[in-house]
Amino acid sequence: MHFLKNDELDISVRWLIRRDLLDAMVIENSSFEDPIDKQEMIDLLKQRNVVGLVAEKDSLILGFMIYELNKSSFHLAHLAVAKECRRAKIGSKLVQHLKQKLSCNRRYLIVVNVPETNLGAQLFFRSLGFKAYYIDYRLPEPEYQMICEASKDDFKEPSLMEILKKRNGISL
Repeated sequence: MHFLKNDELDISVRWLIRRDLLDAMVIENSSFEDPIDKQEMIDLLKQRNVVGLVAEKDSLILGFMIYELNKSSFHLAHLAVAKECRRAKIGSKLVQHLKQKLSCNRRYLIVVNVPETNLGAQLFFRSLGFKAYYIDYRLPEPEYQMICEASKDDFKEPSLMEILKKRNGISL
């Protein structure tokens, strides 16, 4: 599948279900030097606080992400896009979907660990507003802990007039 730069992304984001695992594993294996295996992915998704999402178009899985729900944050554990669909804003759409779930009362951070050698991922997350706050040198390969923090401005409550105008189709 090929996307033109100016094409509107007509993809949907939905929960990852068992029948999507084969496609997700193909994407995982083509994306990482040391991919997790199918059983590891199943075990990860069986945890109560872990959610898997896929990006699809015309019943084709283009990418997936797995994140963990923590008390005050989301921890993005995996994000991968099919090789043919990279640089088409599919990964950005998945992260944007997660950003929309942030709230000032509940979870206000997205945390992702990126290997020091994966410059592409570092630049990708930086372009989405993530900042590197910590480097963990204790691991076999050092990782940057990158964080996207929601600002209080993101949670401005709409006024009653804004709600009524939107409901009645009046442009703001």
